[in-house]
Amino acid sequence: MKRLPFLFLLALASLVTPAASAQTGQVVGQNALATALRQMHALPELRNASLAFLALDLETGDTLAALNERLAVAPASNQKLLTTATALELLGADFRFPTYLRHDGSLDTAARLLRGNLIVLGGGDPTLGSERFSHNANFLQAWAKLLKDSGIDSISGAVVADASLYPSQNVPDTWTWGNMGNFYGASPSALCFHDNSFALVFKTSAVPGSPATLLRTEPPIPGLVLDNQVRAASIGYDNAYIYGAPNDLHRLATGEIPLGRSEFSVNGSVPDPPLLLAQRLHEALAQAGIRVAEPPTTRRAMALEGKAPGTGVHMLDTLLSPPLSEIVRVTNLISFNLYAENLLCQIGLAKKSEASTSAGAQAMLEFWAAKGMDTRGLSIEDGSGLSRYDALTAEQMVFLLRHMRLRSPNAETFLASLPIAGKTGTLSSLCRGTAAEGKIMAKSGSVRRIRAYSGYATTRSGRTIAFAMIANHFNCSDNQMRAHMEKIMVSMASLWP
Repeated sequence: MKRLPFLFLLALASLVTPAASAQTGQVVGQNALATALRQMHALPELRNASLAFLALDLETGDTLAALNERLAVAPASNQKLLTTATALELLGADFRFPTYLRHDGSLDTAARLLRGNLIVLGGGDPTLGSERFSHNANFLQAWAKLLKDSGIDSISGAVVADASLYPSQNVPDTWTWGNMGNFYGASPSALCFHDNSFALVFKTSAVPGSPATLLRTEPPIPGLVLDNQVRAASIGYDNAYIYGAPNDLHRLATGEIPLGRSEFSVNGSVPDPPLLLAQRLHEALAQAGIRVAEPPTTRRAMALEGKAPGTGVHMLDTLLSPPLSEIVRVTNLISFNLYAENLLCQIGLAKKSEASTSAGAQAMLEFWAAKGMDTRGLSIEDGSGLSRYDALTAEQMVFLLRHMRLRSPNAETFLASLPIAGKTGTLSSLCRGTAAEGKIMAKSGSVRRIRAYSGYATTRSGRTIAFAMIANHFNCSDNQMRAHMEKIMVSMASLWP
């Protein structure tokens, strides 16, 4: 029989704890945390739920409490921890996505003419044109100025957006129809623009059930066809949903928004982000006094017409994204799906030469298996956790958290990306006024009947706990499940020693 390396066995042994007996569905542990976990597990509203939990003392390696820690459950946005950690490890914190401005013809400065097409070639930057970053904020105007300063005031071809680095159909296969038209269902693209999202701005009257009036879209989406069925209601929140497929300008908006609002925004996914970018660059050129003969288009649209940009490639400019460290921070802090999906595609491109969800998933599985993770039960269907087919175990999540805290050169960057309970990001309202305020650094996750928290807790005695807590199919509201989980986090922060 082939002998396993001693160090590998040692690393494996460090994760084999008494928690293995928790597979019977009984809580392991004899402390205040384990008692709180038992009480939550016994709640009637969790009778039919799948609840997975593991808390590990990072200093000693001891399991403090565990329940079903090897049960594969849907993690919701806790999936982003897997994606962002892998991206940092494989791409590096200083990695930057490129975007190229090129042309396929020639510059005739005597005639002040670019003979050919102006091409924007995407390199996967999910932040291009995002209001979340000041980086490259006015790049469209800068490009127009670049051409003007080069002595060009007309283009014989078109502005062409080229997103061919990623597959043309890049929506994760297991996303649902109810997600894709909304901003959180924006699909990854090699050429993103404005976070691939736009706002429908409505006005409502004071009459319940009355139609909401669409005032405008921000930014404008040329050619958008909206079937507006949104109504006013006596609510104080956004309960409207947008339906529509990628690359299709038809959208259906349904649901309810608050009464008596002069303006109320509902955010959706841009149907064709590369086309929108081409349109906006065309406008910027026109404003700079540069005439473009043909309407803006995309490489995909040209291919459908049996056309293609010229093969001659001439570089005009290169834009670089913010460093990956900053993109990871935003991804985890506000739980931004699009960024996680582009990171997964980029992992696939870097390791499998294919910028797809499936290639990225395979590369991630291989990476963590090589680190010693038991990847049985781990199912990666997307990068963000929007897919309900994603599955991982609490043990796998704690393995990742332990690695990133104790062994990764990217530990500081990863930790800085995590929201802090009662302070920042998606945890800003969590555990306020309790022993856990400021003592929990974790990623939240929530989709219908799924609630999760994974990260680190600092105890009263100053010890650090890596924990994963994931509940599926509970029979209570999401807010009630959150309150139950808050009690567990307070118990972790209150432990002594």
